[in-house]
Amino acid sequence: MSIACEPIQQLEQQIKQIAIAGHSKQKPKYYTRSHGQFADFKDFDTDRMIEDFSVEFPGISRDEIRRVVMHGIYYWYLR
Repeated sequence: MSIACEPIQQLEQQIKQIAIAGHSKQKPKYYTRSHGQFADFKDFDTDRMIEDFSVEFPGISRDEIRRVVMHGIYYWYLR
């Protein structure tokens, strides 16, 4: 399946902004709370992110959105 690059890039940019904002005082809407001393995937409502982005980007498969969400949180928030 071929996916246009522009929607993927838009999705990645949105996730980047959300993940980076997880470290700010004004938390993004998908941020739940800190679940311990260290950053964790659980700090974000990834299920809701995947659901919302699936609606916003219908041309991108749910599996691909999940991969982009999880990678973005890892890359921009956890490390």
